Amino acid sequence: MKKEDVKIVYSEPDDYFPEEIRKEYKLGEYAEEDSILKYRSYFVYDFEFEDIQVAEGEDHDAAQALYDKMTKDCVADAEDKWAFDIALDCIRNFTDEECANIREQAEIPFFHFGYGITVRNKYVHPSKAHTYFMADDVSSAVEDFIYAILIEEENA
Repeated sequence: MKKEDVKIVYSEPDDYFPEEIRKEYKLGEYAEEDSILKYRSYFVYDFEFEDIQVAEGEDHDAAQALYDKMTKDCVADAEDKWAFDIALDCIRNFTDEECANIREQAEIPFFHFGYGITVRNKYVHPSKAHTYFMADDVSSAVEDFIYAILIEEENA
């Protein structure tokens, strides 16, 4: 598939992941060593195709299977996959300390404003494959996915 063949229209995710999804995928308060966070180093954003590519390595097959299942079960529709993929790449780039800080602090105002600018400048504005009405809406959706994966409470 060529880059110019990909065209996705953006829409916001409806809500955080419900409890049954958090339990099944070991997200938030159900996070364990064998969760999506275990494989976060495998989820690499490909800026040419503007989606996640699962990196090669010892756990590639497990990471790919989890990613495929999560995008099927946890992402509302194809348009939201872009925000989900960006969120996974952001989490991949966070240190363990940053992940812990986000989990402890929940909705961090400076995170929304400061990191939101990073998301818009790094992923949203350079996009050639995605259309969106407002870049802030996209970065907010990315933040929602980050919180849904890291934060313990539904609708934190």
